Amino acid sequence: MGDVKKFSSELISMSDYGVDGMPKIVVLGCKTRKVFFNENSSSEGIKDAIDLALVECATSGIISDDKKIEDINLTIYPNPVSQDLTSYQFISSHLFKTNNNKDTVSIISDTLRSDYLFFRTDYGLSEKLTMSVALGYFLDKSIVNRNESYSVSGVSDLILFPRYNVFNFKKENHRTELTLGLGLKLPIGSHTDSSLLVTNPIFGDIYAYNPPIAQLTNGSQDAMFYAFIFRTYPKKKFSVFANSLFIKKAFNSLGEKFGDYSSMSVFFSKSLPKNFGLTAQLKYEHVGEIEAAHGVELVNYNVELESTGLSKMLFVPQLSYSKNGFTYFATADLPLF
Repeated sequence: MGDVKKFSSELISMSDYGVDGMPKIVVLGCKTRKVFFNENSSSEGIKDAIDLALVECATSGIISDDKKIEDINLTIYPNPVSQDLTSYQFISSHLFKTNNNKDTVSIISDTLRSDYLFFRTDYGLSEKLTMSVALGYFLDKSIVNRNESYSVSGVSDLILFPRYNVFNFKKENHRTELTLGLGLKLPIGSHTDSSLLVTNPIFGDIYAYNPPIAQLTNGSQDAMFYAFIFRTYPKKKFSVFANSLFIKKAFNSLGEKFGDYSSMSVFFSKSLPKNFGLTAQLKYEHVGEIEAAHGVELVNYNVELESTGLSKMLFVPQLSYSKNGFTYFATADLPLF
């Protein structure tokens, strides 16, 4: 072939792509080095594979989510590659829900703040099986108000999350994938931090547990169930995909059981000219109310039952732009319910 860059290295191993063969023809793409084409002595279908790679690499990474665990869910690697990811999230809010009103009020002297680092590594154990390991770290997690203040920092949870690509079905005009995952969340940080409540000359210092929002983790070992289905139309530069996540919570050592979490999202993605991409997401989330073990009084742990649990539906439009290996996003969460 002419007018192409050529290279050779002993680090290249055909065994990474199944059975050895000459010539071995592979199409790799995107930052994840995803395998779009892998054949021995045949180039049939290579054009469609290149077209698909151009579409997916132009739109890869344009999904964002505000849930820590879901950070590891929306990318699939049905081939033996690896990837490392570090992300930083800063949240500061003065808005608080008041009683049963749907509206929130601004309380200038009250602040909820979070500085969060998220580390993740993915490794393809086989062509269909990918293992993800993730760890969260709070640089600061604090609540400040008129009456009391809480602040903690440290490691939160370790997440082990294997995913299996059940099928990858290709036709001339479209491709369909289905991936299933079963994971485990292990608490590493403390869920029993306390703050000084009062100093008594007779009884000494008396401490009270911080509320759950001021703890590094909920302290329970939780099971995660995940499904992802993806369909793309390379010639139209259009993709439709959906994912669902269910987290089954367990009781922690304090006798608290935080509500089970479930979500369902549908995405519509379109590649636009000049490296732009547009994605529309419709998302539903539900979190159950906290439960207490027999004989446990939640008020002792600064928990108000009526302040737990939620159901919401969001519409999330997102515009992306990619250039020189960087992707920039503009997005908004628009509540529908």
